[in-house]
Amino acid sequence: MTPVLHLCTMNFGQRLFRYLIGVTIGCALVYMMFPNYNWLGWTPENQIMKNIRESSVSMGSKANCQMACLGIGW
Repeated sequence: MTPVLHLCTMNFGQRLFRYLIGVTIGCALVYMMFPNYNWLGWTPENQIMKNIRESSVSMGSKANCQMACLGIGW
């Protein structure tokens, strides 16, 4: 049976399974190529915290105490 004819006889489950195998292999390769990459660095929370850390805003002792109580660390 030729490869093209075989693709025509696959049902949806078989195609989905092969697709997911490819996605899994691709994700594993990317993860192995970039092991020290910050994968969640693009999230809004991390971007805001990055902006706060890089800014030159000075906080008082009350603000530092409130941040410590809320578990927000520098």
